[in-house]
Amino acid sequence: MTTATAPAYTPVQHALIARFLERNYVPVGYRAQVMVGHPTIDAFTAAATAAVLRAGTEPARRVAIIHPRPGEEAMREVDVIEYFRKYGHEYCAALMSAAAPLDIGVVTTAAHAVGCAILWDVSAIAGLTAGQLTAWGVDAAVSTTSDFAVFEAI
Repeated sequence: MTTATAPAYTPVQHALIARFLERNYVPVGYRAQVMVGHPTIDAFTAAATAAVLRAGTEPARRVAIIHPRPGEEAMREVDVIEYFRKYGHEYCAALMSAAAPLDIGVVTTAAHAVGCAILWDVSAIAGLTAGQLTAWGVDAAVSTTSDFAVFEAI
């Protein structure tokens, strides 16, 4: 499994990730999983695992890491959208890295269409503004390189 360069998150950013999962990871029926997109970020995987354990469920069955096609380094946007279409009803929340070449607005819309909240690490995008995240419908975001450290939709 490829791990993204570990962002140097501050305690405030870790707290936002935890709060996002506390609010959105509410397992009910079939909707009982957290998605972590490739490339994975250690803090995302750790936070998802902690949220699943707090809910009293098994991380090996409830934290799903989605990968690119065999032989490819990056996920294709069409594959992520199709994954949400087919399996999104099983997820409460998704944690994604903008290091993958994905259209944040399109992927966020696909997640919302199936009732899945999404948090992005947008450290890989220079010059990104909170206004752009709002326009794309992003629920929450963290960044180590933008003018903001955390973003949370109200």
